[in-house]
Amino acid sequence: MGNHNVESANQEAAAKGLGTRVRFERADAGLLPAPDGSFDAVICECAFCTFPNKTAAANEFVRVLGPGGQVGLSDLTRVRVLPKGLDSLLAWVACVRGCATHRELRSYSSRCGFNG
Repeated sequence: MGNHNVESANQEAAAKGLGTRVRFERADAGLLPAPDGSFDAVICECAFCTFPNKTAAANEFVRVLGPGGQVGLSDLTRVRVLPKGLDSLLAWVACVRGCATHRELRSYSSRCGFNG
């Protein structure tokens, strides 16, 4: 999401009267610019597979969540090792290269203290 998209999303939220409840920012998922415990929820929609350091991102999700906070994560998963040829930059951009198995995804969750 480029800066223009972030600005547009914030303007749209404000126009709908949600400006005090919702904000959009562009940031590195492994180093979120937010204080500890500052969010009620984290939503990660079809992006986790693109994060180069998934453990850092998952730890940041936990760090910024307040007590009772919830994480909504939807992402691609794979069943087995990817075949040769799907290890290119194009495969990464297409969200195939970095996708984890269901077991790996649950492992990130467990190590960070998620229980869902």
